[in-house]
Amino acid sequence: MLTLTAPVVTNTVKANLTEIAAGNGYTAGGEDIQNTLAEVTGVTTVSATKVVWTCVTAAMAAFRYVTIYNDTQTSPADPLIAFWDYGVSLTLAVGETFSLKFNNSETSGTVFTLT
Repeated sequence: MLTLTAPVVTNTVKANLTEIAAGNGYTAGGEDIQNTLAEVTGVTTVSATKVVWTCVTAAMAAFRYVTIYNDTQTSPADPLIAFWDYGVSLTLAVGETFSLKFNNSETSGTVFTLT
C-alpha cells in the first residue's frame, strides 16, 4: 500500500494510515506481494514478489511510504508488517513507473530474516 502518512510505532493496522487515492495506475489496497514465510532451524525468512506501479491517464497521487500489511488476517484486521520511507514525496507522471523490489531482485527476494 502507498501512503503519504508517516507510520509511527503506535500504528498497528492499515486503518491507522491514510492510503493514497486510487486511480491513474494505483489500485485501492495496493498490490499483493505474494509473500512466503519459511522457517529452517530457528531462522525465519519472509520473501515477496516485485511490484510495479505504472502511472496512466494523469499524475498518480503523491506518496512517500510503502507499507506491507497482512490482508488475510481478520483479528486484528490488516495488521502492519513493515514500511519503507523514501525520504521525499514522490508523484508519478503519466508513463512513469515505481518498482518495489525485495533484496534488489527482478522477480522475488527476501523482505527480512529473523534469527
